[in-house]
Amino acid sequence: MRDEGILAPIDPANVPNVSQLYDFAKDPMGGGMCPAITVLGAGLAYNKDHFKSPPTSWNDLFRKDLKGRPGYPVLSQSYSPLVMTRIAELNGGGIDDIGKGMAKLATIKDRVQLFRIFEILKAINQGDASIAPMLNIFVRKDPKVPLSFAWPKDGGVGVVNLACVTKASKNKKVAEQFLNFYLSAEHQARIAKEAGDSPVNKTVPIPAGTVYNMVTPDQISRMHHYDATKIAAKLGSWLKQFQEEIVAK
Repeated sequence: MRDEGILAPIDPANVPNVSQLYDFAKDPMGGGMCPAITVLGAGLAYNKDHFKSPPTSWNDLFRKDLKGRPGYPVLSQSYSPLVMTRIAELNGGGIDDIGKGMAKLATIKDRVQLFRIFEILKAINQGDASIAPMLNIFVRKDPKVPLSFAWPKDGGVGVVNLACVTKASKNKKVAEQFLNFYLSAEHQARIAKEAGDSPVNKTVPIPAGTVYNMVTPDQISRMHHYDATKIAAKLGSWLKQFQEEIVAK
């Protein structure tokens, strides 16, 4: 959408709360168009009964001593290409050499469970799967169930929700004023408490006693963000490669 001429840059005078955002959230798409309004992160969902201590690395996906199957989201799942980019980086590749990540995942393709989000959460809870990349928002803190969540020590993978104003808007100033409200400390604190949405306004603390696995300032400092526009341009070829090298067992 950025390159299709649909979106308009925001007027900073109408959205002064952008100045309170973490740097990664101010202009993630470029062009001064779409600030992030909340942040999520991909980390590791796991069955705590299968681990003596919580997993600490993306490499734990590839352990041979797992009691259940490892899981990996199909590449059409929103955060999956981002995680694949991180795995590629850890194996000598990256966004311009995704093959290194595909090759690493191919080492477990005989036992990996490819999934869409909710089916793997059930599999982990039931003990059929041990571990899988997962967005923090989908795993709550609940000591009564095996399903738990951990961040890799070197950082999770950042996923942002954006808000944009279109060029065709007849009420651009009003839209920007609403965006400014959404980014205010008061509103960011409210949605963090009520919905578990991690704030991008750096003045907002994480609610005490929350049942959500939220993205804390410490995690934000270690989080890996990737160029979503660049990934979108490559996704077609990545999907073909994923189908050939991972799905076609």
